[in-house]
Amino acid sequence: MTMDLFGSSEISDFKNSITPGIYEPNDLVDWEDIEEQIVILKPGIELLDTLCEQDSLDVKTLSNSLLSEPTILEIIKKLLAISNDIDLGNKRNLLAKPPKTKQSAIEIANILIGIGISNLIKSPHIGDLVKVSLIAADAPKRRFRITNKINNRITSIIQQCIISLNVNSRVKIADRNMMPRFAQRRVDYLLQVDGVNRIAIASVFQNNSGGRQQRDLTLTYPSLQEELNEHNINLILIADGKGISETPDKVLEKLFSGISACMTIRQAESGGLNASIEKIINEKSLQIEEKRESLETIINSTVISTLSLKAKDLPAKINDAKLSLASFRVKHPELALDLEPGGEALSWRRKQEVELVIGLKKNFDAVLALNILTLLLKGNYTPNDFVIQNNGFDAQVEITIQADSVLPSKLLSIAQQKASRDTIKEIAKQTINKYPNNLISILIIPSFSSIIDITALRKQQRVMAVNVVVLDVDSLYLMATSSSSTRDTLAKIILDQSDLTKVSPFVVNSVTPERMFFGREEEHATMLATLSTNSIALLGGRRIGKTSLMRHVESRLTESGFLAYFGDCQVVKNWSDFGKMATRQWKIKVPNEFKPHHLFDIIEQLKKGSSKRVVLLLDEVDQLLYWDQQHTDNEVTEGFFKACRAISQESLAEFVFSGERTISQKMWNPHSPHWNFSKSLFLQQLSRSASERLLIEPLRILQISIINEALFLSEAWRRTSGHPRLLQYIGDKLISSINTRSNRLNTELSVNDIIQVTENYEYAENYLATYWGQATHLEKLISLLIREETFTPTIIEHTIKEFGLSITREEISDALRMLDLYGIILADGFGYTSKLDWFSQAVDFYGGISELTTLFINNVK
Repeated sequence: MTMDLFGSSEISDFKNSITPGIYEPNDLVDWEDIEEQIVILKPGIELLDTLCEQDSLDVKTLSNSLLSEPTILEIIKKLLAISNDIDLGNKRNLLAKPPKTKQSAIEIANILIGIGISNLIKSPHIGDLVKVSLIAADAPKRRFRITNKINNRITSIIQQCIISLNVNSRVKIADRNMMPRFAQRRVDYLLQVDGVNRIAIASVFQNNSGGRQQRDLTLTYPSLQEELNEHNINLILIADGKGISETPDKVLEKLFSGISACMTIRQAESGGLNASIEKIINEKSLQIEEKRESLETIINSTVISTLSLKAKDLPAKINDAKLSLASFRVKHPELALDLEPGGEALSWRRKQEVELVIGLKKNFDAVLALNILTLLLKGNYTPNDFVIQNNGFDAQVEITIQADSVLPSKLLSIAQQKASRDTIKEIAKQTINKYPNNLISILIIPSFSSIIDITALRKQQRVMAVNVVVLDVDSLYLMATSSSSTRDTLAKIILDQSDLTKVSPFVVNSVTPERMFFGREEEHATMLATLSTNSIALLGGRRIGKTSLMRHVESRLTESGFLAYFGDCQVVKNWSDFGKMATRQWKIKVPNEFKPHHLFDIIEQLKKGSSKRVVLLLDEVDQLLYWDQQHTDNEVTEGFFKACRAISQESLAEFVFSGERTISQKMWNPHSPHWNFSKSLFLQQLSRSASERLLIEPLRILQISIINEALFLSEAWRRTSGHPRLLQYIGDKLISSINTRSNRLNTELSVNDIIQVTENYEYAENYLATYWGQATHLEKLISLLIREETFTPTIIEHTIKEFGLSITREEISDALRMLDLYGIILADGFGYTSKLDWFSQAVDFYGGISELTTLFINNVK
């Protein structure tokens, strides 16, 4: 820990830089303070001078003077060098404070006369006497003044030193109380380097050189350095004064060899302190780094084969060992290691799993391998789910786990001592036969290299209906020891091996599953609250999520005690089709010639004698509505929906109807049976936060990282305006783009990827088809007009007339209402404005605004 800073001439240089005289003239007497005290005592001094001139210093005049001028007692006490109360014989007391009563003033006057004050106060020069007494009282303070002066000088040197060295804020002055207790009273300053106690600075100033002083230099400070060595702290001593210059060289040699560095104030000021601190930092860093590297090598080789590594078992001092364990933990955030309180040991977070995998490495066992996987995925299985030595497999199990956007609720997992490409094909075949909706199964083998390389596996995955993810024992060890969740670790492996188009969580052309259902909480809650007393008409544009919402509400209604029945009416064009759908989906008997009044029989069958309320969720009823409007039942027009209304009014059942144009027009028509029958619920784009969750959360589950996430999401919002179908489309295309990359380690996405999968005709076609849906040519024409500025109905009417079109105000209002339903425009206090940020760019792929405007004008004509 000691250093040779100054070379062979260090003692000579040291002595030559000593300041022999520490005191300056103004250090001897604090005249400023004395003059301030004289000013305060002046009234008493003048009164005492007057008494001397009158030669009338007796008990009477002195007692009166003590009462009239309180400073007199203070002056006399200073002249007599008295600071506190003094108890005298016969119960007399010389008070420290001026008397307040005549009697106490007389008693004090008697005491002062008895002391012989008249021998001191004989001539009218009391002020001079007071100054002398103040100088005498100030003398003990000289040592403190010079000490403070030196300390301030050293503090300034240290601060300037830190400023010059502190390029990266590595060095800072710390509280001395952070040092070991034995050093706190002997060290003046503590410096931390990178937040760790590293350098202690002490100072000593000797005016004389004697045995005690030399003992301090040869014993006290070297001993302090030895104690500090246990805490990896270097001691720098700043020594100065006449006594130091008179110290024998042998004494100084022992001092210099026993501590890290020693210097005078002048040497410290001229760069010596900088040099010492810098050298200590560099040498200490090198020593520590070498020691840590050695210990880290030991830790790294030991921790992989043990459950817990204790500091006391490392070949190092206990504090060094603890520090190394802590450093290893910090350097390896990817490992699930926990540092015990006080740094006593480093332990695996998943001890049981690690212990089992370590055993599996020594001796592969198929049953144990599957049990480890079950434990890692927090799953379970029944005895019937576990099969040994069957279908050519060593062991297989169906693990029940919590499903997410990648993993199914039932995960077929197989462990095999020996496997081949044919094994993988057979597993894929069994998976698709038993779980048609599963896209992943697991194969565990002893060593990955024994079966197939990763490139060949990816190619094989593309021609199979299911991704068979291969895990070897090292993969299980990675899952057990990673600081990421075991699912996240598995997701990375899936991402590396799979045909990602199979595991893409994004759903483009089907009902949105629970795991991808975002942002419909308000509509969901409204439907559940309404259906206990009223029916609902769910209105929305193409692919906005009406079917998905109805499916989710169906399950929640069942959980809440309703009898909920979903009816897919997409191919229901008439009453007869409805009867066939009810027979097929609800397993009830319906007359071959189904008529609207048979709805009452259907409700009775569905109730099955239960007191629960029936709710029919009829999806996409526009065609059925149109048929119902054109035909009669016993000369009753719109018989089907009038029957629905009667059933609802009689509290036999409630209905949820979903649709687009026809049902919306019925809801807006006061002459329709839907008027005041069903509560309208409009379904439009997702909120921005829900849109971001829909896109980003599935990517995160797949361990796909985003560069500049805010910019990425902002561009996705601009190109979708929150439409769930478009967001799912973009997400699926992004997954496909990663699937084509040869380097699966590159799983980052950026805003450029968003642009790449959308800046094309295919996306523009999807964009316009999704938003326009069943829009008429007039509605499309108006959407082109409103694309970039606000229009009122009157301005729209005038503009359309300029096109040579004869369109009524009512037709324009109906068109605006539909465009609002589709989420294309937004009504505010000034008129109508477009909600779609990317609308104009999408139109450009179709020839631009002008060409489409001409096309729609001609079509309207």
